[in-house]
Amino acid sequence: CELNMAVGVLLSAAMLAACATLASIVNSAQQEPYMDEIFHVPQTNLYCRGNFSYWDPMITTLPGTYVVAAGALKMAAAVTAQAVGHGHTDADLWCSTTFLRATNIAYSCGTMFVVWGLLRKLHLPRDSVGVAAPLSPTWLWLQALVISTFPVLFFFNFLYYTDPGATFWVLLAYWLAVDDRPVQSAVASAIAVLFRQTNVVWTVFVAGALAVRHVHKGSADKSFLASVWQFATEAATNMPSLIRLLWPHLAVVGGFAAFVHVNDGIVVGDRSAHASVLHVPQVLYLLVFSSAFALPHLLTIIKPRARLSKGVVVWTALFAVGAAAAVHWLTYEHPYLLADNRHIPFYIWKNVFRRFQLVKYAAVPGYVVAGTLWMQALRKRMDAPLLLGLVAATSLCLVPARLLECRYFLLPYLMARLHLPVSSRVAVVLEGLISLAVNAGILWLFLRRPFVWPDGSTQRFMW
Repeated sequence: CELNMAVGVLLSAAMLAACATLASIVNSAQQEPYMDEIFHVPQTNLYCRGNFSYWDPMITTLPGTYVVAAGALKMAAAVTAQAVGHGHTDADLWCSTTFLRATNIAYSCGTMFVVWGLLRKLHLPRDSVGVAAPLSPTWLWLQALVISTFPVLFFFNFLYYTDPGATFWVLLAYWLAVDDRPVQSAVASAIAVLFRQTNVVWTVFVAGALAVRHVHKGSADKSFLASVWQFATEAATNMPSLIRLLWPHLAVVGGFAAFVHVNDGIVVGDRSAHASVLHVPQVLYLLVFSSAFALPHLLTIIKPRARLSKGVVVWTALFAVGAAAAVHWLTYEHPYLLADNRHIPFYIWKNVFRRFQLVKYAAVPGYVVAGTLWMQALRKRMDAPLLLGLVAATSLCLVPARLLECRYFLLPYLMARLHLPVSSRVAVVLEGLISLAVNAGILWLFLRRPFVWPDGSTQRFMW
């Protein structure tokens, strides 16, 4: 145990040192607030000065990010001033863009610890002696490092965005839930919702995971639908005990429902660009995107000579038909997608999907393969009711969004990756090398390839 914690401390120190170095480079290259930071930084500065009456109408998320950052930095300022006997406690210094960005580095280190805790709970037996090499407690730290440096999440550690904090609180809520601490889990869920409204979906998922853990007896020998039906029956039979278990999460969901009623919708501020649609292909994009990073693990489940069961063949055929129908009738192009050439999706959509109209249909087999691989892999580790909950939560987060945005894939990917069975150390190392290469490439583009807009302003590439 002491060795495992020593490994964790060493990896955390290494990650903190690497992030601090990269943050220094990013802050030197981009000193002023960039992209969405032009909204987040001034709003937090107001909170640092004690002004809670003004709200920027362009901000569409709840103020959790700003309240926590302002409170943490004000506390750090007070502690520092007391420790040295004097010091600066003014908002302009401690709530500067540099310090606000640093809060996300703190979240990133916290996320690595939470991911490690989740991996232990989700994969290790109570007696971890004799487990497979990639699942040994020490090796789980390396997996935690690899997962917490997932490129989309890692990049935003160096800007003051809501994603690192929102991700941390959701994963913390899940960890506390699988550790059988429902009240603390609900508190973390409530904070997560204050960071981003769609996290209420993950609150429901976490509550569902608690329910599965407490009433589902397991059904490895049953079909997917039979297992789901069994859980539904168990839940109905044990409803009083489930309500006693889940009341903290139900309170969070109920409170959010009251907010939606009073606010007349989930969005605060400008709602013009956030109208809901039925954008089913978002889930298909996620499957391919996620497969690129988890490919070393997904490939290990392929058995070339294995015979496909009738159920798998039927499911694959139905999925192919549904995917083709979705890309034909339910593909949307948000005005922002081709209006902002700072984002990676702009170039993919403009140079591939827009230029070659048949590409969206040609991609259907790729969606089917990716979907089949993920379902087969996750079915090995997740009970059917929990897997259904993950699919439902992912769909509820992605499908209503018209805009194709890589950040929306963050939590769906991480939740799926946490449950992915790992069979070899080689796969973990390859996954880490993929993330390292992508992180290096994106940061290189951001730092070394700025470009100028017609208005003379300097812009940078990002996710």
